[in-house]
Amino acid sequence: MINIANLEAFNLEGAFRGLRNPMNSWDKSDSIFGFETEETDKDLIKVNMDWVKKDVPEEVNSKEYFESVKLREMWLKHNGRKYGSNSLGLTPDYFQYAYIGPVDMGLAQRMISAGASDRKFLRQISVCMDIDAPLLW
Repeated sequence: MINIANLEAFNLEGAFRGLRNPMNSWDKSDSIFGFETEETDKDLIKVNMDWVKKDVPEEVNSKEYFESVKLREMWLKHNGRKYGSNSLGLTPDYFQYAYIGPVDMGLAQRMISAGASDRKFLRQISVCMDIDAPLLW
């Protein structure tokens, strides 16, 4: 049996900035990266509302809209943050987050589908993990 633990991805911000370099379109980016502060919730709300506007038609009733907002917020909180240690001397322990907006996600998906030369921004993302596997694996 193979177990994967402690999975981390690094340099998402640099990769998404590099994704926009060829067209000088950094101002169109709707993703937010950084360390959690008091302003983080405002960042989360902005990205969350961008996703909801993309996913939920305006004519849905307010209950469906509200449920969609809450579900997207829960997804972003779970998948958009990673725990950081106190290695930088920050007190209390900090969170680092990466909220990918719908415009950046759409661009990334188009570039990935376009072929090897267009998806080279993925090479900037480093992924580390612990693999527990049999010796003969």
